[in-house]
Amino acid sequence: MGPMHRREAWLFAELPSLVEKGVLTPETAEALRRHYQSTDAQATRTQWGQMLLAGVGAVLVGGGLVLILAHNWDNLGRAARAAIAIGILVAAQALTIFAVHRRSRSMAWVEATSGFLVAAVGGAIALVGQTYHVGGSFEDLMQTWLWLVLLVPYLTGSCLAAVGFWGLMVVRVWNYPSWWHLPWDPWLLALVALPFAVLRAKREPNAWATSLVVIAAAVAIFIVGSAGALQGSWSGLWAVFQVSFLGAVIAATWWPSGSEQIDAWRRRLFVPAWVALIAVGTILTFDEAWRSLSAGQRSLQTPNLAIVALVAVACAAFASIGTIRLVRASRLAEAVCTTAPVLVVVTHALALRGVTAGWIAFNLWLLAVGSLTIVDGVRELRLGTANRGLLALAALILSRFFDTDLSFLARGLAFVALGLACFALNVGLMRRLRTRTT
Repeated sequence: MGPMHRREAWLFAELPSLVEKGVLTPETAEALRRHYQSTDAQATRTQWGQMLLAGVGAVLVGGGLVLILAHNWDNLGRAARAAIAIGILVAAQALTIFAVHRRSRSMAWVEATSGFLVAAVGGAIALVGQTYHVGGSFEDLMQTWLWLVLLVPYLTGSCLAAVGFWGLMVVRVWNYPSWWHLPWDPWLLALVALPFAVLRAKREPNAWATSLVVIAAAVAIFIVGSAGALQGSWSGLWAVFQVSFLGAVIAATWWPSGSEQIDAWRRRLFVPAWVALIAVGTILTFDEAWRSLSAGQRSLQTPNLAIVALVAVACAAFASIGTIRLVRASRLAEAVCTTAPVLVVVTHALALRGVTAGWIAFNLWLLAVGSLTIVDGVRELRLGTANRGLLALAALILSRFFDTDLSFLARGLAFVALGLACFALNVGLMRRLRTRTT
């Protein structure tokens, strides 16, 4: 991050305290934020344009070389094939070292060479293995590849390498031969790789690259945990993990004080996490989702399942702390969202004892989230927030209407009423916004 970006990040962090102390008025603080955000956005677009051009150029050059090699591959001996594979890897390392030490201020150089290095490691492993018939499976390739590129983001500061790492982890888990016996080492990989996303969020909170890294990390961990829990020997563990993890992510986006969000990565991560939590919560409003819990298996037979359970408990504990802080900050809608992990743990424990009332609890939870979010949107004159609340209520109403034996006329009238309410809410808020601006 350049000096200008550091100064702007410092200014954005100081504005709330300056307003609270009376040094600046809220209007002045908002004007400063808009002014410097526009300048920062233009610089960011320029950097991303350079990086995209460099990335496209690297892909074209690399693709051309691959086609040339593929055309003559059968005519090459083993020594030549091995030399090409090792040569590509050495060239990628040399370019990356040059970019880090001599072109560290160029985002295009660092990102392009680091991404090339991540790809070259996997290509070299595959080519050498195919040349000398080393054997092994796709899982062995992915495991070795991940461990070898684990520290590349730390050494180069590349967000592209970090996103590539999380993508490779998803590919490895998704293509694992048996989801019933997923390995536990992806959790160790995630534990080592996650601090890079945290450090990046602290250093450059408003950069799009930071948002991509944080979102990629969250999505990868969500998929890894869900893959093991869904195919495990503990029925319902998927719900405990998914709700707890998403609740912890939402709590993290409002951490530490629950005040108005400033960092861009928080806004960009909060919305997809909120939508995913509403989707999972809607599934849990059906009675069938809880009947399978009392009749299902309950055993943690593999280390992966035990780790999934521990991660879920840790996320639920963190979300509970976030709930307390959000209530103190008067962010009730978000506080209700972060109560979902505790709610799913309690209702899951009751379901194991034969009390399948969790669907009632999540119906009430979804109603509370939608209602409070609409109230926040109307009070703060935010169309996006109000529409998110409508989305939650619409999910609840639609799921209940499809789950009952009401006539098509009643369902149609309910849908029309919901659509009219959405239209009226948006029109009313837009009028209030125009009145406020004028």
